[in-house]
Amino acid sequence: MRVFWILCSLFLIIGLFGCSVVEENSFVQRISSEAGKYDSPQWSTDGTRILFQFTPRGTIDSEFVSINPDGSDWSPIPIPSESIGVSSTPYWWQDSELAYIRKDFSPSWDQRFNSIVIFSLDTGVEKELLVDRGFISSACWNQSREFVAYVEKRSHSMLDEKTTVWVHFMSTNETKALLVPDPQESFADVACNHQGDKIAVTIGGKDDDRVEIVDVNTGERTVVYAPKATSLDHLTWSGDDRWIAVRTFGSTPNTKYQAYIALVMVDGSEVITVDLSPAIFPVDLDWSSKDNRIVVTSLDGIGKSSMYIVDMSFWLDKG
Repeated sequence: MRVFWILCSLFLIIGLFGCSVVEENSFVQRISSEAGKYDSPQWSTDGTRILFQFTPRGTIDSEFVSINPDGSDWSPIPIPSESIGVSSTPYWWQDSELAYIRKDFSPSWDQRFNSIVIFSLDTGVEKELLVDRGFISSACWNQSREFVAYVEKRSHSMLDEKTTVWVHFMSTNETKALLVPDPQESFADVACNHQGDKIAVTIGGKDDDRVEIVDVNTGERTVVYAPKATSLDHLTWSGDDRWIAVRTFGSTPNTKYQAYIALVMVDGSEVITVDLSPAIFPVDLDWSSKDNRIVVTSLDGIGKSSMYIVDMSFWLDKG
C-alpha cells in the first residue's frame, strides 16, 4: 500500500510539472534550431516571416536568414558575404525588400563608416539609401517610409566618441540631427512607431538610463520610463503604438546578469514586468505589427544564443 501511494505521488508531481510546461509553452516558444549566434530579429510587415542575422558556431562569417514564426523554412538571403560585417543588421524595408547597415572601407583605425542599403529579393539588386555615415548602431522607419531615424557614432579619438540621433526625411531628402547628447550621455537604440511621426530612444545617463519619446518634426521630448539603478538598451513598439517593450537589466555587479523585458505604456502611466524563464536572457527583440507576439533572442554563452516567440498577451491581459 505504501508503494502504491509513493507511485501515485510521483505521478501527481510529474503530471503537475507537465501541466506547467504546457502552460509556459502556450506563451513562450523556442524557434531557433541551428547552433550559433542570433542577432537583430525583425518581423515582416505582414507578420508571416522573421528576418535575422546568424553566425554559425565556430565561425565569424554571418548571413541573413528568414524563417516562419514556428521556426520552419530556414531560408538564407543571397546577399554577398563580403557585404555582411559584424556591425550589419537586417531590416524589412518592404515585403520584397530588405535594408541593412553596410560596413564600408575606412582608411583610418579611428573612423568607421556605414551606409544603409536596400536589397531587392526579387531582382538581387542593391541600392544605397544613405552613404558615408559614421558607425550606425541602430536604425528604424515607420510603415509609410516617410523618414529614417538612426543612431550614429563618430570617433575623433579613442577617448572621444559621440553618438547622435539623425532623421532623414524621404520626401525632401533632408537629413538633420534630431538628438545630440549632453556630456556623459549616449544613445543606445532607436525605434519608430508604425503610423505616426514618433521615435522611442534609450538614453544612457551618468546616473540612470531612460526611455524618451521624440517627435521627429518638432523635436518635442517626453520621458516615459526612468527606473533607478537599471540599464536599458533595445526597444520596440507594439503594433497598435500603445506600448514600448524595452530590454532592461541591472547596472550593478550583482544585478547585471538579471535581465527582463519591461512593457511601458507610451504615456508612461503603466509599466509591466515580463519575467521570463531563468533560462532566457533577453537581448534583441521586435514586436509584430499584427499581434502581441515578440521575437526575442537569448544569450546562452559566448558566441551562442537562441530565439523565442513570446506572446505578450499573457502579461497585457493580466495588467
